[in-house]
Amino acid sequence: MNSYSIDSAWNQVKGKLRQRYGQLTDDDLQFAEGKGEEMLGRVQRKLGLGAEAFHSMLNDMRDSASSAPDDANGAVGAAKEKLAAAKSKATEVAGNVKDKAVEVAGTVKEKAGEVATAVREKVSAFTDDLREQAGESYEQARERAKTLHGDAEEYVRQKPRESLLVALAAGFVVGLLLRR
Repeated sequence: MNSYSIDSAWNQVKGKLRQRYGQLTDDDLQFAEGKGEEMLGRVQRKLGLGAEAFHSMLNDMRDSASSAPDDANGAVGAAKEKLAAAKSKATEVAGNVKDKAVEVAGTVKEKAGEVATAVREKVSAFTDDLREQAGESYEQARERAKTLHGDAEEYVRQKPRESLLVALAAGFVVGLLLRR
């Protein structure tokens, strides 16, 4: 067999040639329409192979490239299986994470309820203390007002003239202030 036809598998054959023979460059393997035989002749000379051996090697590479889709299909199938397994594992992990998140959320909600109850009790106790203190302060102020009222009545009984003059002066000042 002294010929090789460049077809759709040329890119795969070209890759295999580059792998096997590192001295070949992209320029050496560049295919130009109508110049295929010339390019193959250059590569053959560069490799130092006979025509029969060179064409046989190219045909073997093309045949192995043609069978590569079957290998690729197998690899794709294996990759799909691995992808399905990874997807299944990811779903399982996501479910576990969701369950743990629900559990943690429940715990947080429970603790928040306990804290809210404790705060409510403290606020209630504080409010009760404030009411008690306010009641005591009111009673003290009321008693003080009664005492002052009694003292004022006693002063007026003992010194009626001075009380009347003070009341007139106070009324005069208030009148002046209200007039303005």
